Amino acid sequence: MTGVSRVGGAKDLFEVTVEPAGAGVVSVQLVPASSDCAVEGAVCTVAGTALTNLYITRVRGPGLSVADAVATEGTDTALDFVVTLSPSSSETVTVDYATSNGTATAPADYAAASGTLTFTPGDTVKTVSVAIVDDGVEDGGETMTLTLSGATNAAIDDGEALGTIENTEALTASLSELPEALTASFSELPEAHDGESAFTFELTFSEDVGDLSFRTLKFGGIEASGGTVAKAKRHGPGRNQYWTIHVEPDGNGPVTVVLPETTDCAAAGAVCAPDGRMLSNESRATVQGPPGLSVADAEVDEAAEDAALAFTVTLDREASGTVTVDYETSDDTAVAPGDYTATSGTLTFAAGEVEKTVSVPVIADALDEGDETMTLTLSGPSGAYLADAEATGTIHNTGPIPQAWLARFGRTVADQVLEAVDGRLRGARTPGFEATFAGQALTFDAAPEDAAARAAREEEARAQALAKWLRGEDGEEGRAALSETRSLSARELFTGTSFELTGGTPEEGSVSAWGRGVVSSFDGRGEGLTLDGEVGNLLLGADWTHGRATAGLMLSHAEGRGGYWGASAGSIEATLTGLYPWGRYAMSERVSVWGAAGYGEGTLTVEPESQAALETDMDLAMTSVGVRGVLMKAPPEGGAELAIRSDAMAVRTTSAAVGTDTGNLAAATADVTRLRLGLEGSRPFRFAGGANLTASVELGVRHDGGDAETGFGADIGAGLAWSDPARGLSADVRARGLLTHEDGSFRERGFAGSLAWDPAPESERGPARSVTQTLGAQASGGMAALLGPQTAKALE
Repeated sequence: MTGVSRVGGAKDLFEVTVEPAGAGVVSVQLVPASSDCAVEGAVCTVAGTALTNLYITRVRGPGLSVADAVATEGTDTALDFVVTLSPSSSETVTVDYATSNGTATAPADYAAASGTLTFTPGDTVKTVSVAIVDDGVEDGGETMTLTLSGATNAAIDDGEALGTIENTEALTASLSELPEALTASFSELPEAHDGESAFTFELTFSEDVGDLSFRTLKFGGIEASGGTVAKAKRHGPGRNQYWTIHVEPDGNGPVTVVLPETTDCAAAGAVCAPDGRMLSNESRATVQGPPGLSVADAEVDEAAEDAALAFTVTLDREASGTVTVDYETSDDTAVAPGDYTATSGTLTFAAGEVEKTVSVPVIADALDEGDETMTLTLSGPSGAYLADAEATGTIHNTGPIPQAWLARFGRTVADQVLEAVDGRLRGARTPGFEATFAGQALTFDAAPEDAAARAAREEEARAQALAKWLRGEDGEEGRAALSETRSLSARELFTGTSFELTGGTPEEGSVSAWGRGVVSSFDGRGEGLTLDGEVGNLLLGADWTHGRATAGLMLSHAEGRGGYWGASAGSIEATLTGLYPWGRYAMSERVSVWGAAGYGEGTLTVEPESQAALETDMDLAMTSVGVRGVLMKAPPEGGAELAIRSDAMAVRTTSAAVGTDTGNLAAATADVTRLRLGLEGSRPFRFAGGANLTASVELGVRHDGGDAETGFGADIGAGLAWSDPARGLSADVRARGLLTHEDGSFRERGFAGSLAWDPAPESERGPARSVTQTLGAQASGGMAALLGPQTAKALE
């Protein structure tokens, strides 16, 4: 092959120039290097469809043949050998010839001859005459041979001929010029079929074939792959040169038709001329099926700006005409209109276009629903068929709910548990039974309480009041304390009711059973989301104290309610029941350590706006440890005391995945960690008459990690406590706040105060009044609550 060029700039018509290597038959094959369009040598359409069939054609070169000759002594003067060139050549062809003896010998029977024949372009027949000798002898006929050799620009197909010299009866027959080879060709093939109806093409033979039946062509003569030959019809009665062939495709794929060359006229499907000449060439053609329409899967992150699923619809090859197809979305785990916008319409491909895009808008919300899917379906194609009519759209959810809410709920429950432990460590553990109902102490007949025990109990009560800052448990009570009558809220009833039953002695060890209710609230902001919640917790426990050691077990049942607002809004409820063992040990008079851990299980219910509630299981695991060391101990006669404290807390709250017909919720894991280190200093001042003023200050650094507010921060706290036993007056004011934090939305500050008057503290009789007020979070020691001086003193 010496050259390939486009014809008229067309992309589908090429002129191939082949220079024969000799004078024989030239076979030309188009063999794809690979069906992978990425491999060099592959033949592919613009749309990426690879050529899959093999095309072969054979072209005969010029061939020389010499025919036998017969001559009769006395009648003929020469043997005339006819040399034929078939087909004719565009080049000059030469061939040498020479005679040789057989039974006839030269020069007695014939005149020896040799030479060169020359066929100019267009010549097809030459004659070599060999003179014979009439010897008058009846010898029954003799033979000699004429041989061709040394051909140029042609092959020698039959290079030897027999010359017969008859000396009896003259022969009247003579060989004429050899006929042309029998060939066939296909024409008027369609560019493509539609996959359903039959298509036709023309079959033309180089001459009338004679007795050729349509059954021969239909049942074996013409082979079809990807289809079936349905009909073979002559153009006219009794004429077998021109035929119309009808082919029915099996489907949408390409159909290849082949009329092979004939090698045996007796074989089924053979095509031969009446004189026995066999069909000399193979005819082959491929008709492509209709273009195939496919739609590809798509995916998108829900949180992306202007998020949309982009489905790519493609034709596997260019179409010669307009192609249309309808499309429509349908729900799967993603549901319209909550997760995406239902979309439908019609795509139109102009001639030559192979790709279109269907965009399906995605609706962003605050819920983490996991990966959700929907379906885009193609239907009603025109001018093409559906190769892949369905695609899945996957929406990757990155919503912060429920994780953001779980993180703060879990942290709040853990703080409530630790504050309860703090209350147990601060308690005086007076033998007997004590209870409060709606904040009012209940009196029971029990062992007499001395003045010191009652003072310790009242001090503990005041300390507990200071621990209610962020929760706001007694704000209304403090504001209404001076009123003669007031209403009682359910919140006050729950948070103001507690009991404690204690047995044993400090020397022998004491055992207590207790219960209390607490309510705390939280909120959070960030990345377009605002959330809040309120957690009520019923705590029941038992603990044992002996010497330097304290151990306890707590049962907690917490219920939380809240909501969220952002890309979408909704409400959240949670219930959690857990067990929390805890303990504390004073290693020396200066160093003490404590720890608490626990696990709880419950349910989480998320109810998005305009959607049914989703309920799933949840659990919580937490652990917390701390240490307090006294750097400078106050002397017995009074003075400054300086202590260092450190504590760490880790909480993990998880919820399971849930899926319903109306919505989904992904599994979530929310971690919260907190590490704090700080100094606490206090200095009492004593005045004449027994009055005391104690000033205290706390400074600390902290790091918050996990899935709620994170970063480094600094705490500061201060307090003043005044006591005048002679007048029965005591007052306590404390404040604490977060000086700074990396998370600018994190706020934590509080103020608490108490005032008590009891002119006869040694007796239960006579007038007495106490007033407390709290604002914000816990006012005394975010990090000192479990390691306060009161608790340390009790363990010394």
